[in-house]
Amino acid sequence: MAEQSEQEHTVPPPVDVDVDDVAAVEEEQAREPPVTIRLPAPTCSQTLPRAADGKSPTPSTFLIHPQPGETIQDIRAVLAEWTGGYWLGPYSLRLKPAVEAEKEQDGRGKVVGVGKEGTEIRQGERLSDWLELSEVFAHLDSSSDGAPETTTTERVLYVQREPYSEHDARHSVLRLREYMMPPSEGNRTFAPVGVAPAATIFEGIVDGSLVETDRNAQVGKVKQHVQQPGKKNKLGARPPVAPGADSTATSALFEDFPALPSTSLSTLPTNLSTPAHPSCVRSLIFSPFNPPAPQYRQRGHLVYLTLVTLEGDAYMLVCTTRGWHVAKSTAPSVSFDPTPREGANNHAHSLVDLLHALSPQFTATLRALQTSSSSPTAREPITTVPVPQHPSSYPWLIKRPSDSSAQQPDLLRTQLAFGYTGAVTPDGLEAAREWNEELSSARELPRGNPSERMTRERMLQKTHAEFTAACVRGAMAIARGDVAPINPYEEPRAHMFLAGNIFFTKGVNSVDAYTHLGGDEAARVSHGKDAQGVRALNKLDVDGLYLLGHTIVDWQGERWVCQSVLPGIFTRRREDPVAEASAVAEDTDKEEKKAEAGDEKKETSVEASADAITTTALEPEHNLIIYGADSEAGASHLHWDAATHTLLEHVGNAFHLAEHTMTDARGHSHPYWTSVDVKGLRGSDGRRYLLDLPRLSPVDVEWLEKDLEGPLVGGAEGDAEAKGKEYPHRVVLLRSELLDAYWDHELKLWARKLQADNIAKKEEDDKRSEEGKKAAEDKIVADAADPAVDMDAEEEKKRKAAAAALEERRPDQLRFDLRFNADAFVEQQPPAPSATDETAATAPAAAAAPSTQTDESEPAIKAVRDASVHLRNVAIPAVVIDIIAANTFGIMDGASLAKHLHSRGINMRYLGYFVATVDKFIAQADGQSNGQLKAIRAIATQEMVFRGAKHILRSLLHGLSAEHSIYALTHFLNCLFGAEKNANPTAIFEAYDFLDMPVPAYTKLTPEALRQQIIEQVQARFRWKLDESFLTTGMKKQQLLRELATRTAFQLEQREYSFSAAAVEEVTASEQETASGKAKKSKKSKADVAVDLRLNTFEPSDIVTLLPVIKSCAPSASIAEEVFETGRHSINRSEIPLGLELMLEGINMYEQIHQVIHPEVAAAYNQYAVAMHQLVRLRIQQLQAEGNENEDLNLDINTAIKLQRQAIIVAERTLGIHHAETISYYYNLAMLENLQGNADIALRLLKHVLALWDVVYGPDHPELPSILIHVALILQTQTRHAAAVRVLEIVHQLSIKLFGADHIMAGTAMSQLTQAHFLNGDLEKALECAKISAEIYKQRFGEDDAQSQEAAKNVELLTGALEQNSRAAQVTEEQLKKFKALQEQARQQGGVDSKQPIMIRTAPPPGANGLPAVDGQQPEGEMVDLDALVNFIQGKTSNASSSSKTRGKTALRGKKRTGAKR
Repeated sequence: MAEQSEQEHTVPPPVDVDVDDVAAVEEEQAREPPVTIRLPAPTCSQTLPRAADGKSPTPSTFLIHPQPGETIQDIRAVLAEWTGGYWLGPYSLRLKPAVEAEKEQDGRGKVVGVGKEGTEIRQGERLSDWLELSEVFAHLDSSSDGAPETTTTERVLYVQREPYSEHDARHSVLRLREYMMPPSEGNRTFAPVGVAPAATIFEGIVDGSLVETDRNAQVGKVKQHVQQPGKKNKLGARPPVAPGADSTATSALFEDFPALPSTSLSTLPTNLSTPAHPSCVRSLIFSPFNPPAPQYRQRGHLVYLTLVTLEGDAYMLVCTTRGWHVAKSTAPSVSFDPTPREGANNHAHSLVDLLHALSPQFTATLRALQTSSSSPTAREPITTVPVPQHPSSYPWLIKRPSDSSAQQPDLLRTQLAFGYTGAVTPDGLEAAREWNEELSSARELPRGNPSERMTRERMLQKTHAEFTAACVRGAMAIARGDVAPINPYEEPRAHMFLAGNIFFTKGVNSVDAYTHLGGDEAARVSHGKDAQGVRALNKLDVDGLYLLGHTIVDWQGERWVCQSVLPGIFTRRREDPVAEASAVAEDTDKEEKKAEAGDEKKETSVEASADAITTTALEPEHNLIIYGADSEAGASHLHWDAATHTLLEHVGNAFHLAEHTMTDARGHSHPYWTSVDVKGLRGSDGRRYLLDLPRLSPVDVEWLEKDLEGPLVGGAEGDAEAKGKEYPHRVVLLRSELLDAYWDHELKLWARKLQADNIAKKEEDDKRSEEGKKAAEDKIVADAADPAVDMDAEEEKKRKAAAAALEERRPDQLRFDLRFNADAFVEQQPPAPSATDETAATAPAAAAAPSTQTDESEPAIKAVRDASVHLRNVAIPAVVIDIIAANTFGIMDGASLAKHLHSRGINMRYLGYFVATVDKFIAQADGQSNGQLKAIRAIATQEMVFRGAKHILRSLLHGLSAEHSIYALTHFLNCLFGAEKNANPTAIFEAYDFLDMPVPAYTKLTPEALRQQIIEQVQARFRWKLDESFLTTGMKKQQLLRELATRTAFQLEQREYSFSAAAVEEVTASEQETASGKAKKSKKSKADVAVDLRLNTFEPSDIVTLLPVIKSCAPSASIAEEVFETGRHSINRSEIPLGLELMLEGINMYEQIHQVIHPEVAAAYNQYAVAMHQLVRLRIQQLQAEGNENEDLNLDINTAIKLQRQAIIVAERTLGIHHAETISYYYNLAMLENLQGNADIALRLLKHVLALWDVVYGPDHPELPSILIHVALILQTQTRHAAAVRVLEIVHQLSIKLFGADHIMAGTAMSQLTQAHFLNGDLEKALECAKISAEIYKQRFGEDDAQSQEAAKNVELLTGALEQNSRAAQVTEEQLKKFKALQEQARQQGGVDSKQPIMIRTAPPPGANGLPAVDGQQPEGEMVDLDALVNFIQGKTSNASSSSKTRGKTALRGKKRTGAKR
């Protein structure tokens, strides 16, 4: 926007998919004339930095190129970031002041225009911050007579200093603090709750500073083959140079690669080290003399500051309405004298200006901060700025910060509340935000066009993020005991809290609403399903239907349900039988009117209903529930509302729910779209809200009937121990993804059946038509001859018959409409006991009432049963089949497996069935594809162990204080992971010496008891019999530790954790060897010794902190998603330029809505880069087929690389450094960098990918061979053929281990080895590998397959090459014998010493040296050392240090190979 600014200020084009409109907008923007901003000069000459040339001062004018719709407020925001305007205090923007002759009679400036809202625009007067620039300069666009202005008029705005207010004074201090702070310490939506929030290591991986090279590599002997920066490649674009990467450096990656690396936890990169941030002042705080006394406030005093400069001088600064000055009082001082000091440097309008005058070191330090942000070595901005609208990720391993660096002293930090609010008493604090009103108002914003939708969704995302952050702060404060409950007289488990206008409750069965479903377990699951329902309806976004703000926070074993306050929720409920009877009568009348109206009712628009809703006010004493089951009486008392029912029709259509009728205990029947457990409420604001949304999906009836109890999937039929394990709760629901998949499955079957019926009917109609054709013709002739027949009547009869036939061809079955009854097989809550029943308190809990919707003759109820059966018999086997067919990628841990199963509609309670299905396929595979299945089986089994351990850990942490939680977690980890090192770990419990506390349950935990509890949890929750040996020998401890830390969640100190006693013996031997002087101890061995000499694997000091797990219900960016998907579909239709442009437009929308650092933005970046990679590969193949390999591709791969890099950074900061999606992003970037020619960067990335795979999964994952093959191909492009051979040998060994020696993957590995050995010059090994691969291809595909024929051709070619080499070797051998004989003859005849070289003259060819032979004169030959010639023939070298500079012109040179397939 500014010529002097570092970044151009641009505003994205309007949201529109029309390319012509976008081009028109850009053309219109180009015609916008620039605007000049004139600034006043500061008081201190050092305030403004030097210009870019380093000599001239920063200009006092600021040239901007405004965009349509920009306001004065936007200009002020840009000025605040400009190096020439950062120092300004309060100011206004004005037009050029009017001269006396142009002023009006009242002395005011002349009115030059009027804004859209009627605001007058006068010369020399303050312009409103919300005026658009087009309004300000509208008077310059036309002359006084309305004709277009022909002369160019300069558009100028003047910066005018304004008097201070107290808000301006405090804001100046806070703004100065933000300017001096590191970027990562700026204003955050989510306050840090752990160490190193939003950590990223990408820049260290790319520049190589965090990539550990091979220790035995010979650095410097391998030349780096990279493209010179700035030189165009075949892609038609200049490749980007990685920040910090040295293009001339040598690389030793994969040079010595004997086996897959084993990543060490102590050296695992988890965060980039940041340099110390310099301080501009020693101290800057609000003075203890604040607030000013009344007599001083009357004189204009606003705020007092205490300043200590870097020079050590202390000042007291006073802000008045005129600006800042230095008081005569020195700080710190008990005397108070705010009188200004004498001197020109002791007062200024701006606080920054005054500090420059007082402290030269302040100027120097601040100038260094200003230049460091624009230096070439500066980090990417998105790596340092706070995450705006998403919870930050935290590394699970972190270097414990030192006590000095963990908490820096900052007195001003303790005064921020005064700085923001100016309050010194609780009464002066701002009122809590009305979250429900803010969320509802944001939903009510207009959305008639793309621009309005963008504004609406941006506001919704911002409000949801701020609400979620407030929920986290409130939940943690309540858990610490800082907030008192609003119902202190009830049981602690039933306590409710109100903090910041957010309603907090515990996710337990506090009011016996879930007793019939499983108690606390059912309550916890139900609250999680409720959050999923809120998120789904937020995405659906039905107009007129409102939802409360909803967030779940899990922290230290407690689940907190956080909701915005429903308007009218605290109003006393009225129990009036007359009003109740009136309501029932009203409902009956509405139902009768609905029946009479018929189809007319369905034609009523939802918008009209919503308008009627908002105009209906609810009296405070009325009941809030208007739709669904009563909150106290349950399904025995149903409520119904016609307008709510109309709104829920959209929900039913979206979730394939059927309208069904429910009858309560009073005999009243009402139709419902959703389950009656979904409650519709009408708040006191007149809006209709939905609550209790777990039942948006039907129940899993098959699980209810077969798996609540009974035999386990992994146990034998008659095994008594495998029976009787009861599932913890009865809240078992089908996922919406399954309903969609089953709906699509049935639609395909219906369409196929309909097509077959239509073909059969057509054949039958054709046959009947042929038979009746002759009879019809005869009847027409006869009727025409008979005058008594009315031809018009016959025609009318035919028309009616045709219409009847057409109507017959459109029966109801031609409209596919599969729906599910949400109340089918749902067990109802039993009626509450009477208040007069004295035995109710001692009686056992009543069983669940049977469902009233069980008649499977109804299609909607039968569909629920069929969907449940489909889940078991079709969905789960389909996932396993896709794994066998290699259609599933990226499943490397339990979290990625859970995400994949959820996307296919499979609940995690089916993990036992999933493993059993995998076992069946392994048994049937006969050794084929066992690698993928065994890996998935190991991940699924470990996921069951993780989930069982998670539930046990949650129960152990429940109710503990923060310091006791660390002891409980430490003992739990020792029992789970360290039993092999210490079979009897001792729990630590430090009770308060002033309080009698019961001993916590974790102190009684033993490794044996924990293993038994995990086995019981797996049996109950997954119906799987887990072998105890898996917990001792089969479990991947390091990987399971990472999953527990990242998903439960806590941070550990980064160090090596020894899980067995063998490590102690190794360290002891190492110590002895060191003591005897046989080995040199390194720093790493010292750390390992200190670790392994511990008695237990974990100590309380290893636990850094426990983190909250946040489950937000914020919706996705729907408009960005729509535009982005439209672009993808356009690419699939071969409309590549349009598709790429739309995808970039969608990315632009994502960035505006989510403020860049968000997982959805990272996913959009990655999808665009993947699409570009695929297009480039296809284009290259097309050009190779056409023979135009050097033609430009006209595809901007640089943008894809840039976006993919940003995707990795965003993913690391929001999802985590070791997240599965982050690893996939690294791999995709490696492919792009290699395609662009940045081979060394690609190798660094792939090296990091391999390290991440080892951390997340461990060794021997079935996807590792594919990654290593790409590594080998890149090494071949660098002519590092020996390294490529070593990598491919590992691929072959790994393929045999995972898949078998005759598997196709082993054949592929041998085929790649064939090429690698050939390029390395070893034809014999190449032929050996070629024969093996050809045999495998022949067995798998047959002799006629293209791959088999290619492999056979390779064998033939290599065989011929070896034969040719053999003949050449024979000739060489004969020459060698001849030269040896000549050598021996020369020595015998001449008596030459054996060490003296024998020189012979070779016979030159005719015309040597380019000269013709002369008759009678033979040219002399070249003198050759005979010994050296013999050594050369034998393959020896006379000088080991010879190089290409000393070799002769006839030296043999290897041909450069590309590594591509032949």
